[in-house]
Amino acid sequence: MAIHPMAIVSDSAEVAPDAMVDAFAVVEPHVRIGPGARLWSGSFIGSGTTIGARCQVHPGAVVGHVPQVGQPGREGSRCVIGDDNVIREHAVIHRDTGEGAVTRIGNRNRIQVRALVSHNCSLGDNIVIGSGAQLMGQVVVEDQATVGAGATIEAFARLGRFTRVSTGARIELDVPPFTQVGRDGVVRGLNVVALRRAGFDLATREALSQAFARLFPRGVLDERVLKDLEQHSRLPEIASLVRFLSGCRRGVALWSGDDAPIEEADSPPEQIV
Repeated sequence: MAIHPMAIVSDSAEVAPDAMVDAFAVVEPHVRIGPGARLWSGSFIGSGTTIGARCQVHPGAVVGHVPQVGQPGREGSRCVIGDDNVIREHAVIHRDTGEGAVTRIGNRNRIQVRALVSHNCSLGDNIVIGSGAQLMGQVVVEDQATVGAGATIEAFARLGRFTRVSTGARIELDVPPFTQVGRDGVVRGLNVVALRRAGFDLATREALSQAFARLFPRGVLDERVLKDLEQHSRLPEIASLVRFLSGCRRGVALWSGDDAPIEEADSPPEQIV
């Protein structure tokens, strides 16, 4: 165990033998730090937080501090961070309010500089939250999603898997999986580049494109088509899309119909900073 003598680590914290805690890092009571993790100088880990294996918490980052709403001191509130996550400088992740789901971050995610993940949020795996992006309370982000720098995801909104939110966007409604969203919060089409890079073949991408064209003929969701796809589609990706849309409670982001051609060459990825 490499705990710097100038780190402040509670006696009740559990720190793996090969974890590193740098000078001036603060680890409150009832915290667990997994094997191979590193807490850089000046990082803060709040009470009730679990940090998984090989995570990196960079200088000034705050993980598992009390939420900004509800009853901040409520007993039993937690923040659970999975494995191989990178939490960059001055990012903030709040623990839950003690009244609902635990604030939970999955595995292999990047939370960039000054990003905010508020209370009771739930993030899956392989997600990028860009610098200065804000996830308000109760937000759900599914696997492989990307949130651009400075974007705001309002409370209770959901981002489906493989979604891409543009830099500076404001999202108030649920965003269907496999799509990309403009700054105005309107869905612009399939997230083609990400789907191709993830191994989705041409037939699957075409099927998704056709499904969206049917589901949003005038930019808004057609419930009759949703029922039809639920009953007749056998493609797993379509079934996943149907489940997501059927679970929407806040409404679904508008669809512009400006879908990019599936056959287009890979474009350079937008830098998420």
